[in-house]
Amino acid sequence: MNRLKPEQGDLFDARMAVVRLSLYTIFIFVITILLPFIVQSGQVQAFREEGWIEWCQLLLLLITSGIYFWGAYEGTNPEELFFLLGCLVAFATVRELDSFFDRWVPWVGWKFGYLILINAIVRAARHRSTIYRQIWDVLGAHSVLILWTGFLFVVPVGQLIGHGPFLKSLMGNDYTHDYKRVLEEVFELLGYIIILAGTMEMAMELRKSRQPGKKGYERPQLFNLIKPQR
Repeated sequence: MNRLKPEQGDLFDARMAVVRLSLYTIFIFVITILLPFIVQSGQVQAFREEGWIEWCQLLLLLITSGIYFWGAYEGTNPEELFFLLGCLVAFATVRELDSFFDRWVPWVGWKFGYLILINAIVRAARHRSTIYRQIWDVLGAHSVLILWTGFLFVVPVGQLIGHGPFLKSLMGNDYTHDYKRVLEEVFELLGYIIILAGTMEMAMELRKSRQPGKKGYERPQLFNLIKPQR
């Protein structure tokens, strides 16, 4: 039986991907190990509005949106898709600081962030054919799976586990608002870490797959595995 031997460059890329994924995993393990010590030492206020956990989330979101906007500006990544993703993360950043903006922005508070969404939607509608093509180009990348996992952590899982009435129905008289706050913030923190990891992976994947002299990207290998052969 003939076996296909991977090229030296492919082996190096695979090893570096394993190293990066290992580092992401170790970092998440460190966070999950440290958090119980924080709670045990009575620092529940760290999980409350404008506590340092929230500022860590803000930092993760700012780095993530910065990667997307820089990739869109630099032109070595799918510009329209990266701009759209950057706007979505920027909106999440504003929403994360809702109490801060409600205090300092007159009348509308954090809701001024909807201007970011409107701008993103208008631009995406104007370049919708480009957006569709760029989404198609990245669908097979392993970074998309990482991004999707982070999204699931933050939105459906985090919002369910951190839902006050849900927890109260489970815990009865043992329920306090601190349970909701801690669970919601922890899932959001882990989700934002995973989203940042997926963002960095996507930027690196697309940079490597850029075809010189052509518009577009060479679709990642995973895409070739899931796409039916004709």
